[in-house]
Amino acid sequence: MDDFKIVNDSDSISTKVPFRIKSGSIGENSMNVEFSENSAEISFSDIEYICAGIIKDRTMSSAPPKTGVGTMLKNLFSTDKDKEEDQPIIQTAYLLDIYVKGIPVPYRINGSFVNYKSFLGKVAYASLENFKILIKKISEKSSCAVFNATAGCFLRGKPVKKFYRSELEFLVESSERRKASEGELSFSDVMSEELL
Repeated sequence: MDDFKIVNDSDSISTKVPFRIKSGSIGENSMNVEFSENSAEISFSDIEYICAGIIKDRTMSSAPPKTGVGTMLKNLFSTDKDKEEDQPIIQTAYLLDIYVKGIPVPYRINGSFVNYKSFLGKVAYASLENFKILIKKISEKSSCAVFNATAGCFLRGKPVKKFYRSELEFLVESSERRKASEGELSFSDVMSEELL
């Protein structure tokens, strides 16, 4: 791990929310991104840290209650143990935080809410596949960037082992790791034969 790139950054964790990218385009040396009512041009040489994360949020089922006379009678004459409870459901979100030199707040791509067609032109059917393709396109051009382990898993097609409970948890960890990323990988490290 001695040959991994290190990002030195004295910025503290930002209390501001990330710039939430809605659409954009990828050029030769930069990418244009649109968020809220603003836009920005990000030079690939200014991208320092690319951090991917998967949010797995547990929520109670929002399914409507079962109705009917049979269900009413069953609930009336059954014990509490017999009654069906709302089963928790897991909502999954794929996030990509892009940290740029001199800007403490990341540019964030939420895989569920980004216009992939604007970035990729031709898109795959599955959102997750588009997310992986977008990470690879940005990563290939960002020669100065380092990557967290999850981004490395997406780039190499390996299973992701770390999950987050909320976007805030992901933001705090990615901001901290940006400051001290000794164990993070450069693109050539991620794609090298030795690590596959």
